[in-house]
Amino acid sequence: ENEWVLSKEANVDNLHNLPVLPFEKVNLKLYNWPPAPENIHSNLSAGYEASRGCIYDCTFCFREGFRGKFRLKSFEQVEAELEKLRQQGVDYIYFIDEIFAVDRNWTKRVCDIATEKGIKWGCQTRPHLMNKEKIKFYAQHNCARIEIGLETVNTDILKNLDKLGVNPISLNECIHEMIANNIRPTLFCILGSPGENKKSIMQMLDYLLKLPLDEMEVNIDIMMPYPDTKLWKQAKEHGVNLNEWSDVEKYVGIIDNEFTSTQQIKIEFVKFLNTVSREKRRKELSKQLKAFKPGSFITMLKLAKCQALIL
Repeated sequence: ENEWVLSKEANVDNLHNLPVLPFEKVNLKLYNWPPAPENIHSNLSAGYEASRGCIYDCTFCFREGFRGKFRLKSFEQVEAELEKLRQQGVDYIYFIDEIFAVDRNWTKRVCDIATEKGIKWGCQTRPHLMNKEKIKFYAQHNCARIEIGLETVNTDILKNLDKLGVNPISLNECIHEMIANNIRPTLFCILGSPGENKKSIMQMLDYLLKLPLDEMEVNIDIMMPYPDTKLWKQAKEHGVNLNEWSDVEKYVGIIDNEFTSTQQIKIEFVKFLNTVSREKRRKELSKQLKAFKPGSFITMLKLAKCQALIL
């Protein structure tokens, strides 16, 4: 009703106490976000929250104080809200939950509800929560995208990040299984973690270059020491002068590793990003060449554009 409504408390301990979101009061066509993955067609997409918080405690995660406790919405809430979205014309939702697929039974029922509403969906989760059986189930229940926080394939760095259970070989198999089932995979990687060096960066790059990059996405970032995270506290214990938000940029990607300046890690980041991008475009070009039909002017234009990007 043209007014901002502020909650009286920062935390909502029980999501069951929340009212059903009044999507009918919002023109969702003005908020068509995030876009659906390119492997499906969508008329209208929306971000949707079915749970809050995360049961894990990665050293770099900015979850302190408000997103630590894991909480689930009831099936009744999810069903009512997805119905409101469907009535608005939404046919793709992205679960903005910090982590999806923690509670097996709850996840299955939410997948059933999305399928019943005819809504395709995407989510983000952790590598060890994925397997071929789950992927096939998700594919049968309208899943179109899965985003996975890999961060790195180096075992020592994963230990430093408190992110155990990552098996690069199993993840590789899961990525191929997703693609085979028309699910678009996305990997999140971080450079400049504690213990990082040029060798570990090359190890990560070698792993990525062997993946089917033309059929997936890779998002790469530099480690940020956010306030009050375990990484922030660890750095302060080692004498790093982190006190304010303004200090974060000064120490991006250089906490407890071989890099001594942010400029060094940023140079490695640019080289890494460019190499992955070129390989992705090369594989896309190779696929288009295989499908090339002589005499197709549009195809030739696409190939020329792709070749120019690579060069």
